Amino acid sequence: MTVLNTNSILNFGFTPGWLGSDNMAIDSYLCSSSLPINPIFRLYTWDKYTISLGFNQNTIKRINIKKCEDDGVPVVRRPTGGRELLHGHDLCYSMIWPLENGTNSIKSKEYFQWVNCILIDVLADFGVNASANSLGNRSGISKGPCFAQIDSGEISVEGKKLIASAQRIFNNVILQQGSMPLCRPRVDIFDYLTYSDSLPIFKEKLASLSSFFYDNVAESVKVDEIVGTTWKILESKLNGRLSKVKFNKIDYEYKVIEN
Repeated sequence: MTVLNTNSILNFGFTPGWLGSDNMAIDSYLCSSSLPINPIFRLYTWDKYTISLGFNQNTIKRINIKKCEDDGVPVVRRPTGGRELLHGHDLCYSMIWPLENGTNSIKSKEYFQWVNCILIDVLADFGVNASANSLGNRSGISKGPCFAQIDSGEISVEGKKLIASAQRIFNNVILQQGSMPLCRPRVDIFDYLTYSDSLPIFKEKLASLSSFFYDNVAESVKVDEIVGTTWKILESKLNGRLSKVKFNKIDYEYKVIEN
């Protein structure tokens, strides 16, 4: 499919170690401000362990806010949907496409699949044989955290979820966000969830259905190498129509630093 207009390029950036609030605010800003001229692909990490909630989730019904505050675990809300996620041990992405003439469900699925192809190619470059669950292939919404179920369109390795993704259509843009756990976290998300009657079931599901990047590759692989490989794959797919940009977390604007 064509993801770039005739005269557009893809802006690519990496924001390591940002606050969770900044990581979510920049995507919300870019989706609600004036229409971006070019699509944006951003990779990012977090400054500390942080829990994010999906756009429509009820915080009080899902998260023990008092314990999060006591333990210094921030809670943020994603502009996309889905269920609660633990961050701080993962590499995340966001992809933003400007929509000049609107879209429909078929077109949005094509964008979702295009991102999946990029991510699968990146993983393949490190020797990871991953595949994407069919879009629309969903057995029902799980009541547990995100990684306790493999959802429609998400990427897995040998039946275990490796990359969680969610997409939302705004008036002028499509936003797609995703998270790939790199290693096992030192913080247990279940310590901060409130639906205690079901926790044992979801703990078992999460353990059996989750994968980690370093389970599949040598731990000597650095995040910067994953970022560099992503750039290389995008550059190849887009025939060089790619620019590196630097994001400003004060006003969330960005500027091109390399073509």
